[in-house]
Amino acid sequence: MANRCVYCKCDLDARKALSVCKSCGVKVWGLKMYEAIDSQMNDAKETGNLEQGNIA
Repeated sequence: MANRCVYCKCDLDARKALSVCKSCGVKVWGLKMYEAIDSQMNDAKETGNLEQGNIA
């Protein structure tokens, strides 16, 4: 399953935790907030905190 931006539907890197591309993210939240959200989501994914509650 390909990761796609929820706004423009462009393809995203499969390793990316946030389902929003940079272009759309900056339009929605502004550059500083987008970068903060993206960084924190990627950090949470790396530590496994986004997997809580998933049943495999």
